[in-house]
Amino acid sequence: MISVSAFARHSSVWLQVTPAMESVVRAANSRQEYLGAPVLSHSGSERNALIAETAFLLAGAGFPDDLYQKYQLEAKARDFLLKLPHSSGAEDQLSQDEWLEVGMLAQVTRRYAARLQQPIFSPTIPGCGVVDTATADLLAGHELVEIKTVTRAFRSYDVRQALTYAAMLYSSGQTIELISLLNPRRARVVNLSVGEIAAVARGDSAVELMQDLMARMLDLQVSA
Repeated sequence: MISVSAFARHSSVWLQVTPAMESVVRAANSRQEYLGAPVLSHSGSERNALIAETAFLLAGAGFPDDLYQKYQLEAKARDFLLKLPHSSGAEDQLSQDEWLEVGMLAQVTRRYAARLQQPIFSPTIPGCGVVDTATADLLAGHELVEIKTVTRAFRSYDVRQALTYAAMLYSSGQTIELISLLNPRRARVVNLSVGEIAAVARGDSAVELMQDLMARMLDLQVSA
């Protein structure tokens, strides 16, 4: 079995499935919506992952008032990151200034989530073929939100990752119609319909895109 990240980086698959993906990315970066002022970082880059993960957990928890609960969220974020390969910079506790940054990032995420109907943070995505069961960022009905707390623009990998989740859900009978890329750091979001992505990236329909991706996951399992 492989992870969603590994499948999203499987370049030979994506060159065949979405040969014109860069056109989708250019369109996405040209029409982003602003959600407020960007959140500046005053810490070293090695701290960004812990800050971003804690902010996501804080947004999902709804900003608990209890200080102990906040420290529990930080500990959970740290445990998650330290299990990842090549993790660094997450060992030390967050400073007061870093907690202020965490709060501002979480507010951007909550600001967008407030628009959604019954948003689910960290939904479980059933596995499909060679791709193992995973956890996405945010799901609300037919909309899937992929969160990237970074200083860069959106990349093709971000779209591929979201499409992978969408295809996995499609394989289990749930249709994703809208993919949203949210960047709390830059306070920007862009909404892309799966139909639009399919039309631009490969010249056909959302159903054909989902079926093709699902078939690739199954084919990789057979060949593994």
